[in-house]
Amino acid sequence: MVNLVRLAARLVGQGQRNWAVFEAGLSDLRRKRYREARSAFEALAAKGHCEAQYQLGGMLRQGQGAPADPARAAEWFRKAAEAGHGRAMGALGVLHLQGLGVPVDDTEAYKWLLLSAEHKAGWEDAELSLALLRRRMSEEDIARAEAQARASAAESARP
Repeated sequence: MVNLVRLAARLVGQGQRNWAVFEAGLSDLRRKRYREARSAFEALAAKGHCEAQYQLGGMLRQGQGAPADPARAAEWFRKAAEAGHGRAMGALGVLHLQGLGVPVDDTEAYKWLLLSAEHKAGWEDAELSLALLRRRMSEEDIARAEAQARASAAESARP
């Protein structure tokens, strides 16, 4: 029992340290201290912190602190999106829509934008992008994208 209490205390301590590093990264980002922000987000993103993965993806896409790297941005957005991050889902959908760092793929864009639109903390413009995509996609492609979105949602819901 004592070992469980120690383990729980250690995990809580790690969570608090991670949160402090993340908050420092956000503060650095707001102050345009990109090197420091990127360093904080990279350390947390490598540990699976999905909000840090999303922030790092955004910095890479925008070229904050280094030249823009849409392909690496897509990798981090995908990791965060697959972990259930709603805004990362939208960002990844937009990259597929525009062909930035990934091939243009309307079906993949639709899938991620749909998941984002259905997420309680998704990207606010996902619905508008979906409406535009619906105008240029076939019924079959929309059905395929919706099936992929359902499969993705079911897979991420598994324990």
